[in-house]
Amino acid sequence: MRLLCPKCYEEYEVTDDVIPGEGRDVQCSVCDETWFVEGEPAPLARRAIDPGVFSILQQEVQREMAARQADAQTAIKPAPAPAPKPKLKPKAQSAEPLRAKPETQHKKHH
Repeated sequence: MRLLCPKCYEEYEVTDDVIPGEGRDVQCSVCDETWFVEGEPAPLARRAIDPGVFSILQQEVQREMAARQADAQTAIKPAPAPAPKPKLKPKAQSAEPLRAKPETQHKKHH
């Protein structure tokens, strides 16, 4: 842990066990300034999980794993191939070229 004097800014490197969890006063050996250094909080003790809560968590894990597996299988399946387009047969061509029909003339009646 690195300590820095708030008055003269002298730096000190100390091992973590020098400062207890509740902290302690330290004194600068250069300017005699004294200040309080907070310690690192002790890690929280692990507690056992209530068996009822543990059972619920296990069920949730099972559901989540099943859902992820279903999603993965859906994502892996290739998309179905598009239906083939119907093939059109070409029309039989007649030997004679197509000709426009002559227009009928309309006579004006007076």
